[in-house]
Amino acid sequence: KVTINAIKGLQAMQFESKAVFGNEMGLFIEPIRYEGQLVSFDVSIYVLIEAVIIDVNDIPYRWKSVKIKTVEYNKEKYHLIISDDDVESMNRRNGYRLYLGIPGVAQLGANRAAVDVIIKDISESGIGIVCEKDVEIVGKEIVHVNFRESKSGSNFNLNAVAVRKMTLPDERIIYGCKLLGESDKLRKFIMQRQREKIQRNKANNYKN
Repeated sequence: KVTINAIKGLQAMQFESKAVFGNEMGLFIEPIRYEGQLVSFDVSIYVLIEAVIIDVNDIPYRWKSVKIKTVEYNKEKYHLIISDDDVESMNRRNGYRLYLGIPGVAQLGANRAAVDVIIKDISESGIGIVCEKDVEIVGKEIVHVNFRESKSGSNFNLNAVAVRKMTLPDERIIYGCKLLGESDKLRKFIMQRQREKIQRNKANNYKN
């Protein structure tokens, strides 16, 4: 299974597909369609696209930044995933990342004004947020993150420390943060969303 996350500004979308085969060109996946139309990923550099691949042994891997092209190979249409970066493995127990792509608010350090962010993804141990501008975080300053998940109606107030920073071509910043402490509420929320996703996948496989 292949999950594609695309982020531009404060907008985010997620798509799912299946790997077909790979070669020196990249990874060929089943073409992704939206409302019957083939999705074009030939977009500007201001869009961050990452791919998460789960192999036959149910082990997840992630490419942090990829390009996706629509190609024809042996008279069949595919989407081709290309990346200059090495794929990285993800820890299954703590590393299941629930993609959200929803608005939130973050205070990046003490005595800082809160700013609007996108909650990119979350796990039991970490959270990814997208900021419009760079904020210099000194040392291990606490990052306060607040967001509401509309489907469940749950509000989350989390504390974390930034451990990674990535600058996008349009100068927006993605902060990877390690959550402080454990949250039973967050754990149950992630587990519920994970169960829902498994059920949807089973239903889709049954239809196919």
